[in-house]
Amino acid sequence: ALQFIGCYALGNLASDANGDNKYKIAIASQGGIELVLKAMILFPNQQELQRNGCLALGNLAFGEYNNQITIASQGGIEVVVEAMRTFPHHEEVQGYGCWVIGSLAAGDEHLQRWFESMLKVMASFPNQDQTQECGCRCLRELAYNDEDT
Repeated sequence: ALQFIGCYALGNLASDANGDNKYKIAIASQGGIELVLKAMILFPNQQELQRNGCLALGNLAFGEYNNQITIASQGGIEVVVEAMRTFPHHEEVQGYGCWVIGSLAAGDEHLQRWFESMLKVMASFPNQDQTQECGCRCLRELAYNDEDT
């Protein structure tokens, strides 16, 4: 329960409503990214923890390049994709998973491998606005980062 609440709290703090990223930077500097990833790895079958972990990682990555690098280098992409595979019918895990990958795509040109996965997620939840929005953002970032485009 502690990890569930911790991921939720970090996700909310990382939303940085004022846009200056100070909470994102502070969370990352204190090991928050690693803690979220560790919780997701230790409790892979806890649906709501995976949801909160994806939300936290997406918020931490959005607009903060150093956090994007940390999340990707710490295995965050694989952790998020595993959560999405484990809970293929949970709309929020899918939506927030797309949010993470879309946020990371802004800083990592190697995310092209997830293009097809994003299309599948979006097709699975055609009426879920959050999933569609995050999926579109991810696809936009992937297209933007594609050197051949």
